[in-house]
Amino acid sequence: MLLAVDPGDEHVGVAWFDKTDKGWACVLVLEMTPGEFQSYLGPALESGIFRYFVYESWSLRRDMAVKMIGSEFETCQMIGMIKYVHWWASGSAEIELVVQSPKVKKATFAITAKKGYQSTADRLKVPAQHVRDAEIHGIHFIKHKLGDPMVIAGELWTEPPGQPT
Repeated sequence: MLLAVDPGDEHVGVAWFDKTDKGWACVLVLEMTPGEFQSYLGPALESGIFRYFVYESWSLRRDMAVKMIGSEFETCQMIGMIKYVHWWASGSAEIELVVQSPKVKKATFAITAKKGYQSTADRLKVPAQHVRDAEIHGIHFIKHKLGDPMVIAGELWTEPPGQPT
C-alpha cells in the first residue's frame, strides 16, 4: 500500500492507494486535523501494511516571508513529526519515505484531467484541496517513480487501513 499526505497547519489531506492486479487504485481520501493525523500515523506505519509513504515538502517562499512573521510554522512541525514517526516505525516495517515538491502537482493535475481520471476526492465528494493534493502526489509517485498503471474508478474503502482494532 501507499500512503500520500499533504500536511497543513489546520488540515491534513490523506490518500490511501492499494495495488491490485490491474494497477494502483486510490481507495480512500480523507481530510484530518493535525491531531487526528498524528494519532493515526504511528499505529498505521507500525502495522506493516504500507510500502511507500509520500508527502509534500514545504519551504518558505520570499513572497510569504513577511506574512509568516510570528508563525509557529505548524506545517514544518507536522513534517518533522512525519519524519520522526517514519524513523520510529522503520524498526518494525520497511517503508520508503518519499518527499515531493509542490511543483509536481500542476502537471499531474493537467495530465489526469486530460486522461479523464475522476479523482477519488470527487467520487467521495470530499472537496478539500489538501485531499486533492495528497491524491495527486500519490498518482505522481506511482506514474513517474514506480512506472505502474493507475486503476480508474476502482473499489472505494470506507475506513482508513492500519488503524488499531
